[in-house]
Amino acid sequence: MVFDARVIDWQHLEQSVLKELLLRNRLMPRRWDYVALANDSAAVTEWIKPHLRRGPSGRAASIVLVDKDQRGARPLHMMTLVDRVLYRLLVDNLRPRLPKHVRERWAIDDFRRAPLDVDQTTHILKTDVTAYFEYIDHDLLRTELLDQTGDELSVESLMALLASVHGRLVGIPQVHPASDVLGDTYIDPVRRRLIRQGYPTFLYADDFRITAESLGQVRRALEACSTEVRRLGLVLNERKTLVYRLATYETSLESYAEAEARLFEGDDDDPLSLGFPSSYDEVQTDEPLTLGPEPLGGGLDENEALIEGDEDPDRDEDVDAGRAAAASRAWDVWIDETEADRGIRQSLLGRALPTLGMIGDDRPVRNLTRLLAMEPSLTPEVALYLDAYSAGGPVARASVRTRLDTLTARSVLSPWQQMWVADIAGGLPRARDTHPYEGWLHDCVRSEHPGLAATAAAAIGRIGRGDRDVLAACVDRAEPEWRTLAFWGLVGIDAELAEEVADDMLDRQLVRAGAGQ
Repeated sequence: MVFDARVIDWQHLEQSVLKELLLRNRLMPRRWDYVALANDSAAVTEWIKPHLRRGPSGRAASIVLVDKDQRGARPLHMMTLVDRVLYRLLVDNLRPRLPKHVRERWAIDDFRRAPLDVDQTTHILKTDVTAYFEYIDHDLLRTELLDQTGDELSVESLMALLASVHGRLVGIPQVHPASDVLGDTYIDPVRRRLIRQGYPTFLYADDFRITAESLGQVRRALEACSTEVRRLGLVLNERKTLVYRLATYETSLESYAEAEARLFEGDDDDPLSLGFPSSYDEVQTDEPLTLGPEPLGGGLDENEALIEGDEDPDRDEDVDAGRAAAASRAWDVWIDETEADRGIRQSLLGRALPTLGMIGDDRPVRNLTRLLAMEPSLTPEVALYLDAYSAGGPVARASVRTRLDTLTARSVLSPWQQMWVADIAGGLPRARDTHPYEGWLHDCVRSEHPGLAATAAAAIGRIGRGDRDVLAACVDRAEPEWRTLAFWGLVGIDAELAEEVADDMLDRQLVRAGAGQ
């Protein structure tokens, strides 16, 4: 595995740098240092050029564990900016030579419905792979990429980067556009082999749908699929392996909408339906109450976590009466744990929280500690709620500050959740008096968790009140992938000190960006 700088597309370097600076992972708080650096991507590009010529940073990415409720945690690999840009460039080199179905994923709804179009289907197998990204074998990935592209220099350079980022010869980073391409390339041989064995197979990331003409055939298809993924060093997720009859599968595709409708329409004959309180009956709308199409399951996942570009789909100032009523009803369903299946309640709540914030509903903020303790995977949606609710005025912001004081006094949050809470605190305008949660932020800056320390430092900088020596020490301790975020916090507290201790062009650019705000 040897890196060769000749594979770098210098002509499109600035474009790639800007894309990385603007790339947002909704599973993580926003990187405010990258937002600032994106204002002068040309300067970042000049700084990054000599680092790219030397190849991968040689540093293994730090890991942030994202809560998945009772289902464990999803590891996110946080790379340095140099490694992120290099990752994008190398995969972009290979992308045009890959099959179209690998480089361009089809729509998720089309994938789910595709098995219905296969003639003579009686049963449909649904399954996926356990911890897929964590166990992608670099040697097998190299072989497939070489077979598909013939671009040895790019492939070997990519393998050198992956080995550096992971510190081993297995695994690729989760939640990155380049990883989608590599992951789809790695697993596509399973799809091809199953089709050649006579099993109509559809694939989206690591999610399989296989059709069969009998129950016996679907059992053989499952055995064949298990065998093929094991050839790649992977295993199927037994908990998510299900066999449907054709009609049942088609019904399952509408499960979210139907469950939502039952809960919202108030059909007395349906045990899941509880009807609306009288205040909801006054809503006049020709459309059914809905929070939008979404399969059951709470929280964001990889399919919807990435936002590329400077648009923010999470912000929607226009909330009609029907959506507001649906969001309010979803809260009622969640708070009364006897009303519906937990998965339904959680999924509805995740879609409802941002709307509840925009309409100024104070029930989630009054139940903030309970909400984060019971639904950790919904923490990003809770953050969206609090951001929207805080925009309602000084009374709303005072309520949020009071709840943050209470929340941060208790040890109920994972480090990932604490990162989100720190970011929420940083987004509140500075209050006249110091709040206890500001002291908690200083404690977080001293944390051994590098992501939490840097996020808390940035939050203190955004508030503009804090101990500059604590933040300066955090910058010195910060891991390379987090350092500029911590430095951005120092700029917000003491720009003169930050300029005095700036280490490089990026630091000075952050100082200039801070001065311009």
